[in-house]
Amino acid sequence: MVQTTTRSQTHGKTTAAVAALLVSLLWTATAPAAIYHGSLSYDPTDVDPGDGLFVAGDAWPGYTVTIEWWVTDEDPTAPSGFPWKYTYNFTLDGENLQKAVSHVSIEGSEASGQNAAISADDITGLTGATIDNVELQKVSAGNAGMPEDVHGIRFNPAGEPFDWTFSFFCNRMPVWGDFFAKGGSDNLAYNYNNDDENPAGFLDPDSDD
Repeated sequence: MVQTTTRSQTHGKTTAAVAALLVSLLWTATAPAAIYHGSLSYDPTDVDPGDGLFVAGDAWPGYTVTIEWWVTDEDPTAPSGFPWKYTYNFTLDGENLQKAVSHVSIEGSEASGQNAAISADDITGLTGATIDNVELQKVSAGNAGMPEDVHGIRFNPAGEPFDWTFSFFCNRMPVWGDFFAKGGSDNLAYNYNNDDENPAGFLDPDSDD
């Protein structure tokens, strides 16, 4: 299992998390340019519960499973008012692939004070996926195995389900958040924050500064 993160700005966050849409702030012209890139990877030949990606089910634990992300505010095609481009790739790699990913939920900001919760109106230019909903993603039969409820965006694949890339523009800045991927049967993957307070799941969202 491998966890990597590279950014144009250095921050102290070290727990396993995916750059997600958490903070209800709008980018302004005075903000510094930023490019974020990172990944979490599960290797079936070197499983370490202290690493950052938990995988379970009757098929996925035998594959190499990777979630990779790129977030930038330097894309010249960004539409007005949507300066941040988010790109995610979820990959299952191995022999006799089966139980393709059915959906991925990416954590997003809840309402706080005068800041509204993230909604579909905050996203434009989505490619490679469709939005199923933007709401509280609850632990349920459709999200069996998810550590806890999380407010966020549920994406369904619109392309290759074993090597799935999707991207969109957004007016929300990136901070660390959680993701949950679900496949056929009981197969799943999520960022695994292994510490004393969270031995098997998500951490509370926090800002990346």
